[in-house]
Amino acid sequence: MPIRIAIIGGGAYGATAAMRLGRLGHNVTLFEQKGRLVDGATFNNQNRLHRGYHYPLEPSTVEQCRRGFQRFQEEFGDCVDQNFSNAYFIASTSALTEHDFIDFCSQMRLPWRQVPLTTHQPRVENASAAFMVEEAVYDAQTLRKLLIARLDDVGVRVLVGHNVDRIARRGTSFVLFSGVEQLDQFDAVINCSYADIARLTVQLGHDLPALRYEYTAVAIIEVPWETRTGITIVLGPYTTILPFGSSPTQHLLYHVESSRIVSDLVRLPEDWRKAETGPLQDPLTWFRHELMPRCADFVPDLRRAVPVGYLQGPRVLPPKTTSLDSRVFDIKVHEPGYLTVLSGKVGNCVEAADAVASHF
Repeated sequence: MPIRIAIIGGGAYGATAAMRLGRLGHNVTLFEQKGRLVDGATFNNQNRLHRGYHYPLEPSTVEQCRRGFQRFQEEFGDCVDQNFSNAYFIASTSALTEHDFIDFCSQMRLPWRQVPLTTHQPRVENASAAFMVEEAVYDAQTLRKLLIARLDDVGVRVLVGHNVDRIARRGTSFVLFSGVEQLDQFDAVINCSYADIARLTVQLGHDLPALRYEYTAVAIIEVPWETRTGITIVLGPYTTILPFGSSPTQHLLYHVESSRIVSDLVRLPEDWRKAETGPLQDPLTWFRHELMPRCADFVPDLRRAVPVGYLQGPRVLPPKTTSLDSRVFDIKVHEPGYLTVLSGKVGNCVEAADAVASHF
């Protein structure tokens, strides 16, 4: 029987869940506080579609990534980009050896091809081994277009620029508010607001684990080489270079330490909701003195890279872990009709939407 469902958060997870529930015939309204869909955490990250190479110590995460990638490619194949060379390098300081990585890839059935370090362009230093791998990125702008079209096809009501800041029960239903304005009444609410997930949940009297918050940044750069290239330094001082969108020259640059502008906060600061008021107020200085030098220790040509933009925003992590690696997504039913989805990797949004739909 169709019911009225509100989904809060118009990123990959919220929009895909809305699409899935709309296909089942439910009356779905999707609320997004920004001016367009897929403009928060889904856009502001490395845009990597994990297949498992990143997690040689976590076989269960590899299996989740593999399943998620397959479902994502089936649903959103038009935004999946594998048209670039992609190499993983073992840092010289890493406890992981090239033989460990080969054994891991073989065990997990991940395609790989070892290549001489000296043949890779651009040149990579301070690494002990190099492997060409089959990993992809997604184009967030194409993903947005696909989602908008499919949400329209299944009749989902999409409200952008709508900040849901209060929730209340009314009998067996839920009422959503923006300020003093009542937005509507629903039989069920699915909270996919990512870094903002705790605020409404607490209003209903439910406890969440003690989440931790980070503010992260990724630089958009014009690279000084001519080919679209993916480079990842694994298990150590993670450095990542990946193609950005459909541009032939722009890439994303990330470093596991430098890209964490602020970390380990137990509450989401209000000023983190917008880049204009976030903690990274001088991104060019950060790029020149923090990010680029550390990444250039591995890829010297990055010293000639030109920054052209920055992706930044809050990230949420579960308690007592250093990443979301062991929980690609976590769905909780706090009470009949109220669910939260804590998501870690965009590539698993379709699998998560299937899991959400199983509750209705």
